[in-house]
Amino acid sequence: MVVLLSSGVSAKEQLTINVSSVSPGGESVTILSGEGGDSSSLPMAIHGGLRGENGEEYTVAVLSMSTSCGDMYDEVVRLKLRADIKHTEMIDIASLSGLSEQYCKSLAEKFRELSENDMNNNNGNGAGGSGDYATARGVRSRAVGAGAFTTEDAWGAQAYGVGSSARAPATIAVGIGSDARGGGAVAVGGIASAKGKNSLALGPQTLAYSDGSVAIGGDPDSEFGAKALAKNSLSMIAKSYVGQASDAAIAVGLGAQVRDGSSGGVALGWGAFVGEGVEGGLALGRNAHVDVKYGVALGAGSRVNTPAGVAGYDPGSNDETKNTDPAWKSVYSAVSVGDTDSGITRQITGVAAGTQDTDAVNVAQLQALREATVLYDRDEDGNKTNKITLQGGDPSQPVTISNVADGQVTEGSKQAVNGRQLYDLMTTQMSYTKEQTKSVLKEAKDYTDKKFNALNYEIDGVRKEARQAAAIGLAVSNLRYNDMPGKLSLAFGAGMWRGKSAVAVGTGFMSVDGKVRANVSATTTGGHWGVGAGVSVTLN
Repeated sequence: MVVLLSSGVSAKEQLTINVSSVSPGGESVTILSGEGGDSSSLPMAIHGGLRGENGEEYTVAVLSMSTSCGDMYDEVVRLKLRADIKHTEMIDIASLSGLSEQYCKSLAEKFRELSENDMNNNNGNGAGGSGDYATARGVRSRAVGAGAFTTEDAWGAQAYGVGSSARAPATIAVGIGSDARGGGAVAVGGIASAKGKNSLALGPQTLAYSDGSVAIGGDPDSEFGAKALAKNSLSMIAKSYVGQASDAAIAVGLGAQVRDGSSGGVALGWGAFVGEGVEGGLALGRNAHVDVKYGVALGAGSRVNTPAGVAGYDPGSNDETKNTDPAWKSVYSAVSVGDTDSGITRQITGVAAGTQDTDAVNVAQLQALREATVLYDRDEDGNKTNKITLQGGDPSQPVTISNVADGQVTEGSKQAVNGRQLYDLMTTQMSYTKEQTKSVLKEAKDYTDKKFNALNYEIDGVRKEARQAAAIGLAVSNLRYNDMPGKLSLAFGAGMWRGKSAVAVGTGFMSVDGKVRANVSATTTGGHWGVGAGVSVTLN
């Protein structure tokens, strides 16, 4: 409560409630409930020696309260003195007790501004002002509340509340210290400010700064309510914020922020954040953060800091792809559903099977792919080995590998060869084998023929000689010698056997006593000669 006491006027004449005694410099004043009623003492700060513009001296009694709004009380006092008060006034602002320091400072600033304005109630045509020193200057405008005012060009403007102001056509300001400045702007709430054209500030200490901006949600115990500083931006719920040059940005949620220079940014959720210069960023969820242009962070705690132009992983080369096609290299920043630096990960469920190059695939597709993929065998610990086992639809049957390129067939080569290479090799080998076989067979035949011919020749020779031998035998057997003792005889014989003939000649001698017989013979056949001799002795 602020009590202004003009000098020379009794307390009874000045107050709607009785003040029994006021002592400048004192610490208390007794306030009575009525003439002769019970009294009670309230702590008051008494200030004397103050003067208004007319030079009249005032004594001021300020009700002491546990509040940080003392500065605002001082501004109220100065405002009243500035208004050339001729009688005592009483303003009850006890309901402001316990408000935050920032809120009180804002109110004090507002009253300081009002104290600098002319408060002569020069109303415009059809305008109306209601309240101590309310001023409605705009045509058909209205100002209601102590210190409320509308400006001359504020046609149809409405200002309701202590110190409220409507300063442009069709503006509305409702609440203590509310301020609507842009054409068509609406400010509702204590210290709410709508400065842009067609802007809306709804709630204590909200600020809609630029054209078309909307700020909804305030907190009198906080140093700032919702603030929308950029054109056509939206800031909703206490402490939400859209910064400058962040046109068409949206921040919804306690402490949600889209910082300066982030046009089109969207922050939805408690503490959702789109950083400075992050155009088109989307942060959805509590404490979701976007640090790169056009990045998307989905879910509580998610963060995206991967920019556009990142090359994807190529499993074929086990490295970043060299392909610049949009399917392989991003055009916009990443979409994040977690924050790997903070260990936040999520599963994405309900994903249908993708069809296009840039579609997401689901686990069902990966499982199907695995069935169609050749995988390395693994050991007992799950590590890959250097072995591959192929298995088709029937695990008990072998599989066929088709469309195999020609492998290098050189010393030390470890490349696979295909059926055509094997066929060519087999054909070449068979042709060579055939030729070699023919050659071997011919050589064998020739050799065999030669051997057979030689054998035949030998056999013919043997046969000839055998026949000649038979002829010789016949010739020799026909040699006849004289058996008379002491006689020497000469004999001739001839023989023929199967076309072969032989001649034999021999001589024989019988000893005188008839006991020793000796003979010598010679045979010839086919140009060959044979000699034979024999001796026989009669022993008894």
